[in-house]
Amino acid sequence: MLKKRDKRYKRSKMQSNTKIGITTTVPVEIILASGAIPVDINNIFITDVDPGNLVDKAEKAGFPQNTCSWIKGLYQTIISQNIEKVLSPVWGDCSNSFALSEILSECGIEVIEFQYPFDRNIKRLKESFKELYDRFDVSEKDVLKKHDDLQKVRKELKTIDDLTIKGNISGKDNHIYLVSSSDFEGNPDLFLKKIKNRPNIIKKESDDNHRIGIIGVPPIFTNFFDVLEELGFSVVYNEIPAEFSMIKSLDKGFYEKYLEYSYPYGMRFRLHTIKKEIKRRRLKGIIHYTQCFCYRQIEDILLRKNIDIPILTIEGDRPCEIDSRSRMRLENFWELL
Repeated sequence: MLKKRDKRYKRSKMQSNTKIGITTTVPVEIILASGAIPVDINNIFITDVDPGNLVDKAEKAGFPQNTCSWIKGLYQTIISQNIEKVLSPVWGDCSNSFALSEILSECGIEVIEFQYPFDRNIKRLKESFKELYDRFDVSEKDVLKKHDDLQKVRKELKTIDDLTIKGNISGKDNHIYLVSSSDFEGNPDLFLKKIKNRPNIIKKESDDNHRIGIIGVPPIFTNFFDVLEELGFSVVYNEIPAEFSMIKSLDKGFYEKYLEYSYPYGMRFRLHTIKKEIKRRRLKGIIHYTQCFCYRQIEDILLRKNIDIPILTIEGDRPCEIDSRSRMRLENFWELL
């Protein structure tokens, strides 16, 4: 059964240090400008000591088994962490986001909704963001200043990504640093210190034939990158984490960054960036990770039709170590390359 809170949370004024749960990359500058703390629920879920147990609890609450495990993990993490407010895009993320928002509202959680314009219309994007200015009680000036403040963090993330291309930082560490930029771990200043003080470990680059990119939503397998490194792959491109970090649009303004951020706007737009990065990073192959019961699996058709280097599609379901069949397919892909 769904867990209901003692009372329905009515729309309330945003308080400083209020935790705002987010389910994907959102205009985090608005949250930070209000004094609230962004919390990426995905990262809390997947780094839990037992994320599989969170999925089990969501199923006991009524979520169907044939629903994306990320959605179930998000729900249960929000409940378990007592997150009272969630900022969720109803367009531009997951096809299940709207239903999840309704469930959370039924549980007494205040859901703040917005949407990315599918046609990437800057006027509509500004209108959507300006509604959030009112909701978070901030001015455009406050938000633009916060955007400027975050530039130094994003520049450091760009340095990390450049070092990954050279083979000096592993694909796993690259993934962790970039995916954490969705919320900057709640405190951009501390996050900047953390990434600047990262261990200066030089990773030995694998041979050129095994430089690969990971396309698609972050893999739910708990040892995915460990297995890839063990097999000899050199991951030099993590597509979606790189999009979260917005490092490709450092020279763009606030609104333009969220138009260049490709994830909300469909595979056709994403392909422009993917093709450029294949050349720039000298990729020899791509692993397309797809999530079980996710509509984005269909996008594999477009990817294969438009990309001319070898592609391996790997599907995951629940948070666990990679299964033996998928590992064998990875070994065969390594041989192919």
